[in-house]
Amino acid sequence: MTLVGSIHYLLGDLDGAAELGRQRLKMEEQLRANHDSEKLEHEIANTLEGNGFFEIWLGDYDSAFDDERRALTMNEAFLRADPASARNLGRVLVSHNWIAMTLKFDRKFAAAANEFQQGIQIDEQLAVRDPNDAGVRIDLAGKNEELCKSLAYADSFSQVRSICQKSIAINESLVKSDKNNVQAVADLASSNLTMGLALYLMHSRREALVFVERSDSMFRAVALRDPDPLSNGMVHAVALLYAGRIEASLHHPELASKNLAEAQALLERLAKRSPKHRYILDALNETRQAIDQLPRDTAPLAVH
Repeated sequence: MTLVGSIHYLLGDLDGAAELGRQRLKMEEQLRANHDSEKLEHEIANTLEGNGFFEIWLGDYDSAFDDERRALTMNEAFLRADPASARNLGRVLVSHNWIAMTLKFDRKFAAAANEFQQGIQIDEQLAVRDPNDAGVRIDLAGKNEELCKSLAYADSFSQVRSICQKSIAINESLVKSDKNNVQAVADLASSNLTMGLALYLMHSRREALVFVERSDSMFRAVALRDPDPLSNGMVHAVALLYAGRIEASLHHPELASKNLAEAQALLERLAKRSPKHRYILDALNETRQAIDQLPRDTAPLAVH
C-alpha cells in the first residue's frame, strides 16, 4: 500500500495517495490492538509521516500538523529507549522537518524556523558521528535553506545571508565531489533560488536577480539530463516566476513577460499532472496575478 501510494503521488493523484495512507493507518492500528510489536510501532510512525506529507500538499495543514506531531512523539519515545541509535535520531530529525514544512506553508514562519533549527542541531550531532556521511550533508544543506527561507518570510533578516550561503556552500561541495549527480545540481539550483528569494524580500532586487538567473540556468541543465519535471520542475517554475517579478520591479516588462509566460506554461503542465497540489496551484495563481499586473510588480506573495 505504501508503494502504490507513492505511485499515485508520482502520477499526480494526491487524493488516491492520501486515501491509501489512511487505510494503511487504520489496518496498522487494528493490528496494534492484538499485537505488541516494536516493528509495528515504527511502521505506524512512518505511516503518520507519510500521511502528513500528502496532507501538506493538499493544503490540509491542521491534519498534517496533527499527524506529524503524533509521529514525532513516537519517534522521541524510540530515541529515549535507545539513545545511541543513529536511526532513531534520524527519525526524530525527519519528524521535525515535516512539522517545520507544515508550519511554513501555514505561514507560521517563526515556529517553522524553530523546528528547522532543531533539525540542524540533530544533523550536526549526526555529522560528528560520521563526518563523511553525504546524506547528512545533503540534509544539512536543505535544512539551512529552509531556515533561511522561513526567517526571510518572517522579516527576520539578520542572519539570512549567512545561513543561505552555508546551504549554497554545502551544495557546491557536493556537486564538486560528484559532477554526475543530477540531484546535487538541482539542490544547488534550489539553494541559489532561496538566496534570491530572500534578497527579493529584503528589497535587494538586482542582487536577487543574479541568484535567480543562476538557479534558472542550473535547472535547465537538470531538465536536459532528468526530464521528469514534478519535483525539480516545481522549483524551476518558481525560479522563472521570481525572475519575472524582479524584472518587472526593475522596469523590464518584456523580460518579465517572457519569464512569467514560461513559468505559467510549466506550472500549467504540472497542474494537469497533479491538479490538487497546493504548491503548484499557489505558484500558478501567483504567476497569473503577476502577469495580469504587468508592467508593475504588485502581486501577492505565495509561500514556496
